[in-house]
Amino acid sequence: MPKKKATRSTATRKSSTDPLKRKYRKNYLSKVVVQLKFAEPLADLKGGPSEKFNLAMLENFRVQSYEDTYEHQVLIVDGKPKTTQRYFKKHLYKTVAGDKTAVLTDEALTVEYQTYQSFSQLKKDFLGPLAAIFSSYENVQGNRLGLRYIDTIDLRTEKDPCEWADYLLPNLLSSFAVPEDPSKMVRCWHVVETREDTVHLRFQYGMHNPDYPAPIQRKVFTLDHDAFTTGLLDYDAIKDYLETLRATVKRSFEAVITDKFRRHMGVIA
Repeated sequence: MPKKKATRSTATRKSSTDPLKRKYRKNYLSKVVVQLKFAEPLADLKGGPSEKFNLAMLENFRVQSYEDTYEHQVLIVDGKPKTTQRYFKKHLYKTVAGDKTAVLTDEALTVEYQTYQSFSQLKKDFLGPLAAIFSSYENVQGNRLGLRYIDTIDLRTEKDPCEWADYLLPNLLSSFAVPEDPSKMVRCWHVVETREDTVHLRFQYGMHNPDYPAPIQRKVFTLDHDAFTTGLLDYDAIKDYLETLRATVKRSFEAVITDKFRRHMGVIA
């Protein structure tokens, strides 16, 4: 008798709570990144960021510094290599604890978290300084807004490194059945890209294996959700899209985990 195909309506993942509002006591986020790339370089940044921007940054970041950076690229144009060189400053802002970092260049504003608190805190860290940029510099527009959440689910205290059926959607685990002996796998990694209207989602998942090329020994599974939109963006559009990108990531994450994993993380809302 043929086996039933696993679908996203699996009973073990049912929940009466709105997934977009669901919160947990524990998470496995190893990195969160939000970034806006500017449509045109910030022309007046060579003398340093505006005072308004620095004041906005120092509300949530306490350590300020900069780095002189050199960028070298080789591009193939009409079948011939073309070299480009660029010198620019990275303006860095960090917390004393080092749990988050912001970087401003003439091309982008990036905020990265090693320890993630909440989406509301992310909006304060990102949108406040961004508003200062839009009010301090002329003709500012974004052309790519991205929001990336990387969950590194580390359950290395459990015995079987390739047994994830209690925690993750069965369709994510189908490739574990490909090798005759799963204990000989050294890496198992996948990429799925989708698009809904103007929002793209690049979802990478699997066991990347920190000990590669040795066989997988540690039970560590990665869920890497990278949502982004492109096109000219003003400040109001950025605020709206940030909410949309967060909802896109949240829906995808909730769709690939089981209720047992939710209980493991501890649902609080």
